[in-house]
Amino acid sequence: MGEGMGQVVHRAAGTAVRSPLAALLQQHMAERGVTQARLAELAELSKATLNRWLNGKSDHPYHRAGVLSLAAALGLSKVETNRLLRAAGLPPLDALVASADPAERALLTRWAAPVRNNLPADLTSFVGRAEEVAAVAELLCREGLRLLTLTGPGGSGKTRLALRVACETLDVFPDGVFFVPLGAVADPDLLLTSIAERVGLRDVLDATLPARLAGWLRGRRVLLLLDNLEQLLEGGPAIARLLRAAPGLTVLATSRVPLHLTGEHEWPVLPFPLPEPGQPPVDLRTNAAVELFVQRAQAANPRRLLDDDDLPAVAEICSRLDGLPLAIELAAAGTRQREPWRLLADFPSRLDLATGGPVDLPARQQTLRGTIAWSLQLLPPPARDLLARLAVFAGSWDAADAATVCACESMPVVAVEDIVRTLLDANLIQPAAVLSDAPRYHLLETIREDGLERLAARGEAAGLRERHARHMLALAESAPPYVPEVRLGDWYSRVDAALDDVRAALDWCAGRADPEPLVRLSAALWPYWHEYMHVEEGRRWLERALTRAVESPPRRKAALLTGDCMLAFRQTDFHIAFDHAHAALALWRQLGDHRGQALVLQQLGWGAFMMGGSAQATDLFAGEVEQWRLIEEAQGLARGLSDLAAAYYMSGDLTGAMPFLRETVTLLHDAQDEMGLARSASDRGLHALLREDLAEAIPLLREAVDRFRSAGRHYQLGTTVFYLGTALCFAGQLDDAVACYSEALRLHEEVADRVGLSLTLLGFAAVAHRRGDGTRAATLCGASRALQHAHHITLPPAVQALYQREVGLVVELIGCDAFEEAFALGGELTAEEAIALVRGATASL
Repeated sequence: MGEGMGQVVHRAAGTAVRSPLAALLQQHMAERGVTQARLAELAELSKATLNRWLNGKSDHPYHRAGVLSLAAALGLSKVETNRLLRAAGLPPLDALVASADPAERALLTRWAAPVRNNLPADLTSFVGRAEEVAAVAELLCREGLRLLTLTGPGGSGKTRLALRVACETLDVFPDGVFFVPLGAVADPDLLLTSIAERVGLRDVLDATLPARLAGWLRGRRVLLLLDNLEQLLEGGPAIARLLRAAPGLTVLATSRVPLHLTGEHEWPVLPFPLPEPGQPPVDLRTNAAVELFVQRAQAANPRRLLDDDDLPAVAEICSRLDGLPLAIELAAAGTRQREPWRLLADFPSRLDLATGGPVDLPARQQTLRGTIAWSLQLLPPPARDLLARLAVFAGSWDAADAATVCACESMPVVAVEDIVRTLLDANLIQPAAVLSDAPRYHLLETIREDGLERLAARGEAAGLRERHARHMLALAESAPPYVPEVRLGDWYSRVDAALDDVRAALDWCAGRADPEPLVRLSAALWPYWHEYMHVEEGRRWLERALTRAVESPPRRKAALLTGDCMLAFRQTDFHIAFDHAHAALALWRQLGDHRGQALVLQQLGWGAFMMGGSAQATDLFAGEVEQWRLIEEAQGLARGLSDLAAAYYMSGDLTGAMPFLRETVTLLHDAQDEMGLARSASDRGLHALLREDLAEAIPLLREAVDRFRSAGRHYQLGTTVFYLGTALCFAGQLDDAVACYSEALRLHEEVADRVGLSLTLLGFAAVAHRRGDGTRAATLCGASRALQHAHHITLPPAVQALYQREVGLVVELIGCDAFEEAFALGGELTAEEAIALVRGATASL
């Protein structure tokens, strides 16, 4: 074969050598079906220059802007472009940014497009592993690779490597790159919850979480970085199911051991190469382990620069630490007080990591145990003691938490904050990426494990866990009086920030002989579970507490029953919901507690409404309003009036609802309640829609949608978007109506709102018949009715009247027999099939 496109060579000293750049260009051109002439045109590169490059006849260095233009013309990702630049002997994109001329900077913006991600910013420099980052990034982008696990011992740098790889591949995953830290998650059942929270699905019911998360991922090109999976290996099948359900999903995991899942690719993350004995300083400075130590030592003490005379001792420390990055960083912090040679002299036994721990433990644990023990010797005794005590926290904490739980006679509260700063300087605690008024911190996993062992050895673990549980109980019981959907104060956000520790406290209380701590904690937490949609988790704890609350005071029993009935209604578990609601109501009446009665009457009202008892619901909501008035709770009263107004207008009494709607608006404006005002606008918009006053309904519903979006509350947003779509449909704005219904469908799926899903199917039916497709409209009506029957849903009279009117219009369009046939066909569809039918037809509606 001649020297052309079939055999790309570069002449060097009379020998045919394949040109890396030419080979890669040829590969990318073939994959994209681009001819040489077309590529030259797209890249604005001369045909002669491109011909020389493709035939391996160009002298180095290659023209940087020319190579970037080729990469842009071919649509290469950042990973592919860096590979092309390496093949041309040029620096990677990140390095080019700093030295680029104006023409190159314009080209470089192509790889700087923002992609949704929650990757934490680097707080320290990334040392070494440049070639490994490139290799792992290229592997992660390989066609067909769905699961890549970085394995290795604790402290080997798996997380830092994974984060850097994720940064390199942002443009490969246009729908998002999400970091999911799992070090504090011990329950495999919470794996999917943790993933959902990180991608933004905060309001998803636990029972339907797998399907909702898979539905969100399906059709998206997403990378999930699941960090510290070794304690959640039982959750491996759940990851496999997500990968099967979402073809565009890729998972990058870090774990000390492989996950052993089908299709898994494993990349061992090894310690840094050790410096060779006797290497000269010039060579030692190029060793990644030595470079890391030097950089971290410089950060620890900027006034002390390590010179060539220090490097042999640094190399010895790195060698004795087996090149583990975590161990090296901890050791480097010790140079704040000592030179490297003094570290070796003061702590000789601590550096012999091969025998640093018990011989019956794996070698990796011996190494880490020795590293941590040696690092702790560099701390003053109070700091060592506090570090061990901080291990009682499962998640993040602030200085006030640390002082309350960990202070003791030898470590007063006033000293804790200074000691926390000492530990932070020594890199033994890390800033936590948690939104909070006060800075929050967490322990590295290996540091925490060591601390727990030291607590157990000193006999302090049980006492500290009890203090920790009491602290979480105090947090839980500091909640303001509950008003549905009103976030008074910062209690909810504080519980959310401490959720790992709240769960740890629940586990601790559940194992105690005394039932009251578990009863008190569960009784206090149910508003959080209700508002943050942790329904299944909340019910599990509430029902467990109820079985142990035989001797508990009536108020605590009433709180448990109230919380469980509210969560049970969310799951349409009507039998339990009604039983617990009536039992709770009896207790609240016995106690004379008007707030408790209002909360339960509200739930009973909506339960009756969902079961078709409109008149009963109206009476119950009137009782709710009466209870809120008795305690002069403005926001609670507004919520009750909203419920009562809905009972009137959804039953067809539009006039009777008006006084309650007006009073609600006044109360909410006075209270400056944004969420309540959003709900009020939605209520008034629906009222106008039922009056068929579209000129008033559409702006009110748009206002409500905007307010709900600002507040970020999905489950009410979906219902309001549906109302808006219906108003637009009736106004003849069918394209806008379809857009609203499509969004409502997605939002209802995320929170498993079967009522909302059934109504949204009817919305699509209304659009279909207005566009002349009566058969599709009848089919969707049948599917909606089947969904209602399956979940015991009864449409309110006002909605039923609209439904009958729409059905009559469809029958007029296609005839009674054709309607019945299509309606019966729709009734045989599952909910999933009906939704798929709608999604497949959306473009044609």
